[in-house]
Amino acid sequence: MGDRVEAVFTALADPSRRFLVERLAAGGNATPTELAGELPVSRQAVAKHLASLEAAGLVHGTRIGRNTVSAPMVTGDSWRTRYIHVTLYSVSSAPKAIARVRREGTGGPS
Repeated sequence: MGDRVEAVFTALADPSRRFLVERLAAGGNATPTELAGELPVSRQAVAKHLASLEAAGLVHGTRIGRNTVSAPMVTGDSWRTRYIHVTLYSVSSAPKAIARVRREGTGGPS
Protein backbone atom coordinates (compact mmCIF):
# COMPACT_ATOMS: atom_id res chain seq x y z
CA MET A 1 0.00 0.00 0.00
CA GLY A 2 3.01 2.32 0.46
CA ASP A 3 3.51 2.82 -3.28
CA ARG A 4 -0.19 3.55 -3.68
CA VAL A 5 -0.10 6.13 -0.91
CA GLU A 6 2.91 7.80 -2.48
CA ALA A 7 1.23 7.84 -5.90
CA VAL A 8 -1.88 9.53 -4.47
CA PHE A 9 0.14 12.14 -2.57
CA THR A 10 2.33 12.82 -5.58
CA ALA A 11 -0.69 13.18 -7.84
CA LEU A 12 -2.53 15.50 -5.46
CA ALA A 13 0.55 17.62 -4.69
CA ASP A 14 -0.05 19.65 -7.85
CA PRO A 15 -2.83 22.27 -7.72
CA SER A 16 -3.80 21.68 -11.36
CA ARG A 17 -4.29 17.97 -10.69
CA ARG A 18 -6.36 18.72 -7.59
CA PHE A 19 -8.51 21.01 -9.74
CA LEU A 20 -8.95 18.26 -12.33
CA VAL A 21 -10.05 15.74 -9.69
CA GLU A 22 -12.46 18.28 -8.21
CA ARG A 23 -13.80 19.19 -11.65
CA LEU A 24 -14.32 15.59 -12.77
CA ALA A 25 -15.85 14.57 -9.44
CA ALA A 26 -18.31 17.47 -9.57
CA GLY A 27 -18.95 17.75 -13.30
CA GLY A 28 -18.50 14.27 -14.69
CA ASN A 29 -16.58 13.06 -17.71
CA ALA A 30 -14.49 15.37 -19.89
CA THR A 31 -11.79 15.30 -22.57
CA PRO A 32 -8.37 16.91 -22.09
CA THR A 33 -9.40 19.59 -24.61
CA GLU A 34 -12.49 20.46 -22.57
CA LEU A 35 -10.49 20.54 -19.35
CA ALA A 36 -7.69 22.64 -20.87
CA GLY A 37 -10.29 25.31 -21.58
CA GLU A 38 -10.74 25.66 -17.81
CA LEU A 39 -7.03 25.88 -16.92
CA PRO A 40 -4.17 28.14 -18.04
CA VAL A 41 -2.28 25.15 -19.48
CA SER A 42 -2.20 23.29 -22.80
CA ARG A 43 -4.20 20.20 -23.71
CA GLN A 44 -0.93 18.23 -23.64
CA ALA A 45 -0.24 19.38 -20.08
CA VAL A 46 -3.75 18.37 -19.04
CA ALA A 47 -3.25 14.94 -20.67
CA LYS A 48 -0.04 14.45 -18.66
CA HIS A 49 -1.80 15.50 -15.45
CA LEU A 50 -4.62 13.06 -16.18
CA ALA A 51 -2.07 10.27 -16.75
CA SER A 52 -0.61 10.96 -13.29
CA LEU A 53 -4.08 10.93 -11.76
CA GLU A 54 -4.92 7.68 -13.55
CA ALA A 55 -1.70 6.06 -12.30
CA ALA A 56 -2.77 7.02 -8.77
CA GLY A 57 -6.22 5.49 -9.29
CA LEU A 58 -8.07 8.80 -9.00
CA VAL A 59 -9.42 9.01 -12.57
CA HIS A 60 -9.91 6.63 -15.46
CA GLY A 61 -9.54 7.41 -19.16
CA THR A 62 -11.59 5.68 -21.85
CA ARG A 63 -10.74 5.91 -25.52
CA ILE A 64 -13.74 6.93 -27.65
CA GLY A 65 -12.75 7.35 -31.27
CA ARG A 66 -9.87 9.81 -31.39
CA ASN A 67 -10.58 11.20 -27.94
CA THR A 68 -9.84 10.02 -24.44
CA VAL A 69 -12.64 10.80 -22.02
CA SER A 70 -11.59 10.97 -18.39
CA ALA A 71 -13.95 10.09 -15.57
CA PRO A 72 -13.49 10.22 -11.81
CA MET A 73 -13.01 6.94 -9.99
CA VAL A 74 -15.11 8.47 -7.22
CA THR A 75 -17.71 11.21 -7.45
CA GLY A 76 -18.78 14.19 -5.39
CA ASP A 77 -16.91 14.61 -2.14
CA SER A 78 -16.04 10.92 -1.82
CA TRP A 79 -12.61 11.53 -3.40
CA ARG A 80 -11.83 13.67 -0.36
CA THR A 81 -12.85 10.80 1.89
CA ARG A 82 -10.42 8.54 0.02
CA TYR A 83 -7.67 11.18 0.36
CA ILE A 84 -8.33 11.54 4.08
CA HIS A 85 -8.20 7.74 4.49
CA VAL A 86 -4.82 7.67 2.73
CA THR A 87 -3.57 10.53 4.90
CA LEU A 88 -4.67 8.84 8.12
CA TYR A 89 -3.08 5.57 7.01
CA SER A 90 0.17 7.38 6.27
CA VAL A 91 0.19 9.23 9.58
CA SER A 92 -0.61 6.07 11.54
CA SER A 93 2.16 4.19 9.69
CA ALA A 94 4.78 6.91 10.17
CA PRO A 95 6.06 5.85 13.62
CA LYS A 96 6.66 2.28 12.39
CA ALA A 97 8.41 3.54 9.25
CA ILE A 98 10.62 5.91 11.27
CA ALA A 99 11.54 3.11 13.69
CA ARG A 100 12.39 0.82 10.76
CA VAL A 101 14.60 3.46 9.16
CA ARG A 102 16.39 4.08 12.46
CA ARG A 103 16.77 0.34 13.07
CA GLU A 104 17.89 -0.57 9.54
CA GLY A 105 19.53 2.70 8.64
CA THR A 106 17.79 2.70 5.25
CA GLY A 107 15.25 4.73 3.41
CA GLY A 108 16.44 8.13 4.53
CA PRO A 109 18.10 10.82 2.45
CA SER A 110 21.71 10.20 1.53
